[in-house]
Amino acid sequence: MKKIDLVLGLRCNSDCGFCFAHDDAVAEPPRAAILSLLDAGQARGYEAVCVSGGEPTISPLLPWVLDECRRRGLAVRLITNGFRLADPDYAADLLARGVSRLQFSLHGCDEKTVDRVNRRRGAFAQQRRALEALAARRPPVDLEVNCVITTDNVRALFGYVPFLLRHGVRRLTLSHLVASRDVAPELVPTLEESAAAARRVLAEAERTPLFVQAIHFPVCALSEWAERVTNHFYVDDQLLTNEEARVRRHHDDLRAHLLRAPQCDPCPHSGRRCAGFWRAPPAPSPLAVVS
Repeated sequence: MKKIDLVLGLRCNSDCGFCFAHDDAVAEPPRAAILSLLDAGQARGYEAVCVSGGEPTISPLLPWVLDECRRRGLAVRLITNGFRLADPDYAADLLARGVSRLQFSLHGCDEKTVDRVNRRRGAFAQQRRALEALAARRPPVDLEVNCVITTDNVRALFGYVPFLLRHGVRRLTLSHLVASRDVAPELVPTLEESAAAARRVLAEAERTPLFVQAIHFPVCALSEWAERVTNHFYVDDQLLTNEEARVRRHHDDLRAHLLRAPQCDPCPHSGRRCAGFWRAPPAPSPLAVVS
């Protein structure tokens, strides 16, 4: 399903050091611009809206946006850190306004790791409360999780799969962190470290209801899980967002960090399925490779 990407400003109540979508100086777009974006999307046959930020739940426009999408019959996917959904009344209100799918940014399964990644004390406690409340709802909430693998969590994902399953999560995306200009260099693990962590999670999820996919990995780094590796460069195919310039800059920056090895040319995955290798971080990671 083609979707409209609606960015409700770049303000956030977290401070992840790898995030390219956090700028407290960028406020919400005007309502007229949001309506124009929705009009353009529906004119092109788009049937869904992905609402993100920044952190969309801190935007005072979010309830109005959800009501407008529901009025138009547009399905809504909300990307959030979930902090505000620890309030069950707030979570219930969002779901009642038509959020059909929630994507949490949850970068670990223990307090020390998650608070460190978010650079916010109490982050994990809030996210866990939100997940517990959502897991108890009937009918179940369509809930997925995104996890960026950094030097802060690359050795701390043991037990991640059972934690997610206990909280009703059925889809997980693991992202290899790329050494781009938006990222603090010390947070970038080596590809070997990141792939080892991803393999552990993929193996742990095998024969469970949790579907795991991996992005920003060359397929050969996860060759035994090749069908779970996906190319994240979608912006040239279809892009309808109110933050087109920023998104394109970010993806162009990622592409600038790509390398192609000689063995890439004959690889059957080369091209749309696999973008190649990433340049190493400016300084080597101090972590040992975990197998």
